[in-house]
Amino acid sequence: MFARKKPAAEPKAAAPSATDALLGALLGDPIDPPAELGEAAAPVAEPVAEAEPETASKPETKPEPAPAPAAAPAQPARAERAPAPAARPKTASFLAGDLTFAGTLSGDGDVHLGGPFEGEVRAQNVTVGAGGRVDGTVVGRRIEVLGRVKGALVADEVRVRLNAQVEGDVTSDSFTLEAGSRFEGVSRRKPA
Repeated sequence: MFARKKPAAEPKAAAPSATDALLGALLGDPIDPPAELGEAAAPVAEPVAEAEPETASKPETKPEPAPAPAAAPAQPARAERAPAPAARPKTASFLAGDLTFAGTLSGDGDVHLGGPFEGEVRAQNVTVGAGGRVDGTVVGRRIEVLGRVKGALVADEVRVRLNAQVEGDVTSDSFTLEAGSRFEGVSRRKPA
């Protein structure tokens, strides 16, 4: 009634297939393809189960938890977290030296004036470049003058650089005149 099962014969050591050779090459364990396949033989698709003996021979490892970071030396609270940088626009608007502009220029970003300008400028940060000449009013959070301004400057911070000239009224919380700069006018503290 019951048929006796024949013991499974041990598989003969077969020559590695082209797929085994390819897998071996990819895994860094080159295996020469059997000579009967020849160099131009197309690889034969093998069942996935044949690739398992290579991976099954490796012991299973469980990922170990990352070691706890070493305790850093105590530092003052101000050094632990850097202040977030102020949000600034990606690019500044430039008025090149070969352009002449008259009118009102306003925006939320940075403005660099490299040529003659007549009128009113309103922006976050305004730089009057070394070739810049402004006749009018400049209003911003921060104003830096490397050229010449004739008119009113209103900002939280005004800086007049070496060889720059300002002729007019400056209203600000911080006003810096570098050595070699020229200022003629009245400087007032910005009202609170």
